[in-house]
Formats: sequence, C-alpha cells, structure tokens
Amino acid sequence: MNLYDDKNHNNQLLCTIQQQRIKLATECNELITACKKYEHLFYQLLKIRYTLIILSSMITIFLVRHPRLLIRLSKKSFAIWKIYKTARNFLMKK
Repeated sequence: MNLYDDKNHNNQLLCTIQQQRIKLATECNELITACKKYEHLFYQLLKIRYTLIILSSMITIFLVRHPRLLIRLSKKSFAIWKIYKTARNFLMKK
C-alpha cells in the first residue's frame, strides 16, 4: 500500500463519517419534532401537578366526610365501566 492509497482510504473514511453525522443530525431533528407534542403535554402536567394534589386531597376529605356520596359514585362508575366493556365487546364481535 502506498501513500496515495492511504490518503484515498482516509478520505473515504472521512466522507463516510461526515455522511453518518448528517444522517444522525437529520434523525435527531425528526425525533425532536415527533416528541414535541408529548413533551408539551408532560410539561403541562408538571405545571398543574400541585393543583391536582391539592384537589385530590380536598376531594378525599370531602368523600370521607360524606361516605354515601362515595358509595353512589362508586356504583355509578362501576355501572358505566360495565356498559363500556359490554359495548366494546359487542362492537368487537362485528
């Protein structure tokens, strides 16, 4: 192998590396674009996290003080869940 072949081989390697870097940068930008809406949603949830914690605590205290309401809500939610499952199973058969 002579000096010319070494330079040619090095140039090929450098071209290959440059192409890989360009491809990586393109795919990185595509990934950022694809994840942008999920990232926005995640940050919105982080912003309202403390509000959700306070609201859930208040609801818990209210429901402990009024257990009949909790029982009624449980029955209604269970009924709605069963209706949903029945409808889903019925539609999946068709």
